[in-house]
Parts: sequence; C-alpha cells; structure tokens
Amino acid sequence: MSESHVAQAPYVALIPLLPLAGAIVLGFFGERMQARLGKQAIGTLAVATVTASFVLSLVAFLQLVGMEEHAREGGLLVTLLPWIHVGTLHVDLAFQVDPLSSAMILVVTGIGALIHLYATAYMHEDPAFWRFFAYMNLFIFAMLTLVLGDSLLLMFVGWEGVGFCSWALIGFWHQELPNTTAANKAFIFNRIGDFGFVLGIFLIFWSLDAHGHATLVFRQMREHAHLLDGMQLWGWPVVTLITLFLFVGATGKSAQIPLYVWLPDAMAGPTPVSALIHAATMVTAGLYMIARMNFLFSMSPATLHVVAIIGAATAVVAATIAITQNDIKKVLAYSTVSQLGYMFLAMGVGDYVAGMSHVITHAFFKACLFLGSGSVIHAMHHEQDMRKMGGLRPYMPRTFWTFLVATLAIAGVPGLAGFWSKDEILWMAYASPLGGTALWLTGVGVAALTACYMFRQVYMTFFGEPRWAGHDAGHGHGVAHAAHDGHGHGGGHATPHESPWQMTVPLVVLAIGAVASGLICLPHWMPFSGLLDHWLEPVVKMPEEIAHWKHEAYSLTVEWAVMAVSVIGAFAGIALATLVFKTGTIPPERFSNLAGGWLYRGSLDKWWVDELYEATVLRATLVLTRVLAWFDATIIDGIVNGAAALVRVVSRVEGLFDNYVVDGAVNGVANGTFAIGRRVRLIQSGAISAYLFVVVAGVLGGVLAYYYLAFAGTP
Repeated sequence: MSESHVAQAPYVALIPLLPLAGAIVLGFFGERMQARLGKQAIGTLAVATVTASFVLSLVAFLQLVGMEEHAREGGLLVTLLPWIHVGTLHVDLAFQVDPLSSAMILVVTGIGALIHLYATAYMHEDPAFWRFFAYMNLFIFAMLTLVLGDSLLLMFVGWEGVGFCSWALIGFWHQELPNTTAANKAFIFNRIGDFGFVLGIFLIFWSLDAHGHATLVFRQMREHAHLLDGMQLWGWPVVTLITLFLFVGATGKSAQIPLYVWLPDAMAGPTPVSALIHAATMVTAGLYMIARMNFLFSMSPATLHVVAIIGAATAVVAATIAITQNDIKKVLAYSTVSQLGYMFLAMGVGDYVAGMSHVITHAFFKACLFLGSGSVIHAMHHEQDMRKMGGLRPYMPRTFWTFLVATLAIAGVPGLAGFWSKDEILWMAYASPLGGTALWLTGVGVAALTACYMFRQVYMTFFGEPRWAGHDAGHGHGVAHAAHDGHGHGGGHATPHESPWQMTVPLVVLAIGAVASGLICLPHWMPFSGLLDHWLEPVVKMPEEIAHWKHEAYSLTVEWAVMAVSVIGAFAGIALATLVFKTGTIPPERFSNLAGGWLYRGSLDKWWVDELYEATVLRATLVLTRVLAWFDATIIDGIVNGAAALVRVVSRVEGLFDNYVVDGAVNGVANGTFAIGRRVRLIQSGAISAYLFVVVAGVLGGVLAYYYLAFAGTP
C-alpha cells in the first residue's frame, strides 16, 4: 500500500480527541462545574462529546463508502506529529480510518453514547458523578486510540489506556474492599497478557528489521509480512511465535482461558461500566487486534488451531458456569466470556469476518442486556440476586420487552442478529478446513446452553410470583451504594417501577440494533448478503486455504443441515428452561442432584478455578515472593552489609594511618622547622652593631683562614 493511496482527513483526529477533551474538562473542573451548574451540565458535556465523535465516525464511514473500493484499503489518515524516530524505527502519531476501524468506531461511539445517556440517570445520585463521567470519556478515548492508531505502538497506548480506565471504573466505588480487589484483579491479569503482547511487538520489529524493513505501521507490516515466511527462531517459525505472543495479549484483554477470571469480577463496577466493558470497548480489543493482524495469523495455521481450541474451551466452560449463577450480572458476565469464545472460535477457523460480525451484533444485544439488568437492579434498589426477584414484567414493560428481544438474539432464534452471526460461526467451525466436528459440536452445545441460561434468567426475573415483597426492609446497602441509591425512589417503598426515559430510550435503540444489526451478516443465499464481508474485504482476508475451499468445495446442503441443527439446539435450550424455570414441569433438583450434586456444585463454584489459581499461581507467587524476600534480606543485604563493614574497617585503618603516620610526619616536619626557626631567629636581633661585629669577625676569620691555608705548607 503506497502512502499516496491514503487520503488525508484532518477531522479524523477529532474522533478520539473530543472524548479526551471532555475527560480533561471533567477531570480538572468537573467538581466545581457540578457544584455551580449541577449534574445536568456534567452529563450533557459527557454525552455531547461522545455523540459528536459518533457523528464524525459516521461522516468518515460515508466518505469511505464514497471512495473507490481499491482506495478503501488505505482509507483516511491524519498525522498529528512525528513521534518515535530512533534508528531504523520511524513511527508517527497518526490515526487511520479504514473499513475495519470504521466499523469499530461506529460501535464504540454509537453504543458508548447510549451508555453515557443511560448513565446520566443511573448514576445521578452518586456524589462523584463528575468523576465517573471523566473516567467514562477517558475510556472512550483510549478505545478509539486503540482502534484508530495506524501502528502497533499507538494501538498499545490505547491498549494500556483501556486497562487503566477499566481499573479506575471497576473500582469506582473504592470505599468497598471487594470493588478495589476486583479492579486490581482485572489490572493484574491484563498485565500478564500485555507481557505477551509486548513480546510480539518486539519480535515483529526485530524480524522485519532483519530484512531491512523495520516498521510497526500496519499498512507497511502488511506489505512486508511475506518476508517472514520461512524465517525461524529457536527452531520455530517466527510468524508462529509472533502470533502466539499476540494471542496471549488477546486472552488477557478479551478474557479467554486461562486469563478470563477477571471479567466476571468486573461486575463490581457500576452497571454502565459493565455494559461498556462487555459490549463496546475492552473485551473487543483482543479480537480487533487479531482481525487487524490477520495477514500474520493467516500465515500460521498452528496458531489458528490454538485460537480455535482456546475459544471453544472458553465458550463451553463459561456457559456451564453461567447456567447456575444467581447474580443477574454474573450470568451476563459469564455469557460474555462464552460469546467471546465463539468469536475466537470463528477467528481460529479462519473466518475473521464471522468473528467481527459477532463482535458487532453481540455489542448491541449484550449492551441491551446489561443496561436492562441495570434497570432491574435500579428498580430493585440494587438487589442483584435473581432469587429475590420474579414477576417484574408488568411493572417494567419497556425493560422486559427489550430484555426479551436481546435474549432471543443471543439465544440464536432465527431472524435476529445473534442467529445470523452465530450461524456463520457454527457453519465455519464444521466445514472449514481449519475446523472439525468436535469444534462444531462444542459450538452447538454452547448455543443450547446459552438459550437455556438466558431464558432461565428471564423467567427468574420477570415471570412467576414476586419474591421481592418486603425487599426494602431486608436488604442492606454498603456505604458507597447508599450514596447512589436514591434515584428518586427513596422512602422505602417496595414496588418496583419502570426506569426514566434516559434509561429506557437506549434500551429500545439497542433492542432494535439486536434485530437489525444481523443484516450485515446475512448468508450468501439471501438478498443483501455478505455486506460486512464485502466491506472488510480490502483489509481482512481469510487464509488462502479457506478461500479456496469456499470457492471449490462449498455445499449449500451441508450449510442448511448445520443451520437446522443449531436452530434445534437453541429451541431445545429454550424449551428446557421453560419446563424447569417457568412451568415447573421438571424440578430443578433433577439436574442439581446429577452425579451426586457434584456437577451442580462445580458449576455454582465456577469449577473452582479461582481456588485453583489461589492454590497454584497465587501460592507459588507467594512462595516465590518469600524466597526472593529471604534472598534479598539474607544474601543481598548480607553482601551490602558486609561490604559496608569492610569499608568501615578499612576506613578506620586508613584514619589511624592518616592521623598517626601521615599527619605525624607532616606535624614532625612542621615542628622541626618550627624549632630550627626558633633558634635561628636568635641571630635576628635587629642590633646593627652586633651585625657589624659578626661581619668584621667573619671577614677576619676568613682572612686568617686563607693565610693559614696559603702559607701553612710553605717551608
């Protein structure tokens, strides 16, 4: 891609900089603004900056649409300033909008703006309202930097930025220890993944530099990636090492095995934060990075196999945990981990577009579900246990219907967005040369589980007898929660009610998106099919092996058969949830008592993964820390202290030598000189007569001595 094929578009810089400006103003002046102008001014500024970014993202998208197809690969570019020019490395601070980044920024800013609007009501009673929106705007800026950066280095800046913002927002109610613990957990697990990401960046630079093309700019890396084909390091293909390191980074950011455990605990943050992390920002970063680096991943089938297996394993493990959780947000959190596994499965079988399709559709229905759960939590006075809910449907009709639409979408019911994107993944998992029956069956099983646990959640929350009578009298709030628990329904009334329009309007928009966003990924045998495929084609290409298979060995009959199985699986899951949790035809105990209750307890306790981490990684870390502390205190400090003692002894000897030998010699010379001087000065009497006497005596003495010597030997 020649630089001349990149169109300059200065306004692109405003897309990330507007939320940053909002974050700066709110961060430095928000407290005074809130005191003088009220919270409405804070909310308006925060929502307006993100909405303006969405409008500019839409303008950039439309400009790309108007460009020739071959010109979209370069897209729109704005270079702000030279950044790192050291040796052979030349990286500028530049943002680029191409088909892939344009799709992502529309999601980030569009759904981000809706979540911002929702949060103006949800967080209205919180005294740190201004600080919350400062963090939220900074989060949007960091994610936009990650997506729009035209180099791996700038992507890494955004990568670390979303990590910091997630830490700040998950621990936003920092007065409570569990919240700060969850924030620290997210931060630490992400740093583990980041280490792999950094190694991948270094290895890319090193390997391309070895061929004389040192660069970390995406369009230049794509141009020179073929030079790495056949290159070896430590007996491994260097491309495989690079992509495995990058994938380690993706497992941390997008919560995959073994680094997924931070995401469910991130529910400690306010619900709008959960929606933003799970739908539009943080967890999509790893998938976006793989899609952006598709030209390298396609060169390593071994890495793609690893990605597919990890994705499938994560999907099934998280789904089996979600089905027994009772916290309304925890169910959605494990659901997100499971759906992310789906997306990685798609990437691993070589269909990056299918993965990105599910990223986009999932953003709509998962944001709708999280904000819907927030609406329920808001109505239930921050009660999150579904066992204390039930019968909420007539009290919260807009929340219920939008929640139901999003549930149908994620369950894979035909006609909704989740069905189309998930169907493409299952089809490719089965038929792709990189897929297989085991991966496909895992995906079908997870689809059935997803439908089951999502409808379990709907039935426990909105149907059946209300279990919240006397809720107000029984439940207690933490100190921080009490501060934001007003929401205009104080006074201890127990009847839930619908949320204000700032919260329900985003729900309606997202529910519409949960249906309509599926239009971007309709199968090829339908009208208007393949919209996202064609759009991403300039920058996202599947491996040649997959493309060849699609062209030569594709079977429509097999695709329909696979689709039929997935539909049957989804409806089977819904039917099972209905029989168990709505009609009561099948007692739940029939399942919870299976295998002596071991399966139920394992699922409820999250398969003891946290305990396993504590017993292995955490304990090993503690042991290692103690060993290092002993080594530091005993060996290092011993060496330092011994050296100090030796220095003291040598200094003391040197002091004695200096005092008694050197100073003695100097003082002795001085004293001798002084004594001689005292005696010599006696002849310095100042009497002229005495001086003359001495002179005359001297002369006479000299004369006598001369004559004596001259004549003493004369006969």
